[in-house]
Amino acid sequence: GRNGIRMPLRVRLWILGAGVAAILPLLILLISVPPDGGERAEFAQFLGRFHPLLVHLPIALLLLVPLLEGVALARERWHLRQAAGFVLGLAAVAAIASAWLGWLLAWSGGYEGSIVTRHMWGGVSLAAASLACWGLYHWKRSAYAVALVATVGLLIWTGDQGGKLTHGDTFLTEHSPAPLRSWIGGRQPSQVDPTS
Repeated sequence: GRNGIRMPLRVRLWILGAGVAAILPLLILLISVPPDGGERAEFAQFLGRFHPLLVHLPIALLLLVPLLEGVALARERWHLRQAAGFVLGLAAVAAIASAWLGWLLAWSGGYEGSIVTRHMWGGVSLAAASLACWGLYHWKRSAYAVALVATVGLLIWTGDQGGKLTHGDTFLTEHSPAPLRSWIGGRQPSQVDPTS
């Protein structure tokens, strides 16, 4: 039928509770044991280094959800709306796992600084926002739509912070056209000495 198979409320609440139970300790760790630039715990470093690999999964899944929702607006494609809920659930699980691996990498791998902190807060917030979107998907469609747009915005900002962390804070703007660079406050590209 048009409404498809509805997940029982107690199952949805149990899943939401499990998600919150996975995010809350990470939030406490982020507040109480932020990365300080120290290197520690070889096994934590080993696990944490899977963060750059896994982090692309929630990015792809979260970007797929609005695409599925947009296509589902056509009546004959309404079944894609159910697929969007399933993909969103996978995205929330992947975002929570990515945030945990990111914390392990930052805490044990010698990272520190404001960009690291902003990226970590973005990652934890994105995990929570993904979970909230999944909960709202099954409850109130209008609130879900607003939350999904905000979550995609948060995803872009968090990804930008991660990009600055790995490639430097001028990576995207360094070679942009001069008018655009002056508008966004970018710096000139570094001059390369051809004689060296």
